[in-house]
Amino acid sequence: MVQIISLVTIEVTENDLIKRCEKEVGKECLSPEWKDYKDGDEVILRDNTAAILVEVSETSAQIRFYHYGSTTKFLKTVAPYQYKLHTAIIPWEPGLGFVCYGEDEDSNGLKIYKTCKIGIVKVAS
Repeated sequence: MVQIISLVTIEVTENDLIKRCEKEVGKECLSPEWKDYKDGDEVILRDNTAAILVEVSETSAQIRFYHYGSTTKFLKTVAPYQYKLHTAIIPWEPGLGFVCYGEDEDSNGLKIYKTCKIGIVKVAS
């Protein structure tokens, strides 16, 4: 089962995030590689992944986590209404991946596309 650890973003440094990742996964971790993913981007992570960091702001898209194996199983969602202004740490497990869902509507009903700011933390060699 996917575990989500939530930290208030403005109160943590990148070094704090690395130390917390190491505590959660029990392995030495490298600095996160941050990337903004677009609506529909699907990522299946490699075995050298330690954790996934999700920086959540008011304008973030949803990230849905799945287990990819013989079948694809939905696990959890990280969304702004739950984790606004937090960084969520998700320890990696075999088969874990995610999809960014960034399509939304503004107050005029026009489609807008939000991004998912994700940091992939790899295990130090």
